[in-house]
Amino acid sequence: MKKSIVIAVAVALVVALGAGVVWASNGMPASKATAQVKDLTILNWTGNETWTTILEQNIKTPNQKDLFIDVSLESGLYTKTVVKSKRKYEGDPAWDTSTAHAKIDVRVLIDNGTRVASPGEVVFNYREQTLSAKFMGIFTGECLEVDNDTVTINYTCLEPEELNLTLDTMSANSFNFVIDDLTPGEHNISVQARIDVNGSADEGEFVAMATIGRGSVIIEVVRMIKGEDWLELPE
Repeated sequence: MKKSIVIAVAVALVVALGAGVVWASNGMPASKATAQVKDLTILNWTGNETWTTILEQNIKTPNQKDLFIDVSLESGLYTKTVVKSKRKYEGDPAWDTSTAHAKIDVRVLIDNGTRVASPGEVVFNYREQTLSAKFMGIFTGECLEVDNDTVTINYTCLEPEELNLTLDTMSANSFNFVIDDLTPGEHNISVQARIDVNGSADEGEFVAMATIGRGSVIIEVVRMIKGEDWLELPE
């Protein structure tokens, strides 16, 4: 009786190992999940508005499967606005205004862009910083003009007053993407990011920058309920 059990276990192991070798020889094995974690030092601080692949992974799926794709990223924004003004006494009622804009978009592509995971492009971080001022100007004794008993101010010699606002932040954000009805086989999942920075200034100046720190992507193979209207986005 003991010999029969030993032989049965040995045969089962040989069959299992043999099947495993044949399975691996056919390429990447089908799996339920995969992930990638990277210490990213990503993207031009000043932004070039082009999509850059930051995370990438392959997964093999059986027939009629869907993917849940969770993307998590550290993202940082740096904005600086400076205003300079002495307009109040130059007869100009307008405000001096500086604006800095910084944004990071993320999307997930399937198989080199043949499909885009829903809901498409997602804003991971965004800031619109506006600073306005209407100052008198910096007054010095040289701006005084004395004529007998009359003292007047020469406003043309006033120096502009300045105000500076700088914000430098880093935060971690996550978003879940979905791709449905994948064909069976091996698929490439690529996470892309894009930086958009710009701004404007009157007499002052602006600086806008953005970057991405550490990031991860977790990909899970699922089977969603068929026939449900799971995607509700405006056209």
